[in-house]
Amino acid sequence: MTVAEIRTLLARAFVADPLMVWVFPDEHDRQQALAAWLGLMVERYVEAGEVDVVREERLAAVALWRRPSTTLAGPADLLPTADGLLRALL
Repeated sequence: MTVAEIRTLLARAFVADPLMVWVFPDEHDRQQALAAWLGLMVERYVEAGEVDVVREERLAAVALWRRPSTTLAGPADLLPTADGLLRALL
């Protein structure tokens, strides 16, 4: 499982969501923009959270979460990394 696989799956799942349609109105670029945007969040959960996946022939479902006992050092822990931002923008 890679960040790219997870963000692609999530982008496909939310591409027709009304809020995502409003945030990313260009339907031709929406899935790619969603994948980049969601990838920033996925990256943080892969590093510091829990990632559960279901595979059939390929990745079929994913759950990203943090345990209630997980403490964050501060707001900076919620920010994407510089590398993640560059990947999302390029």
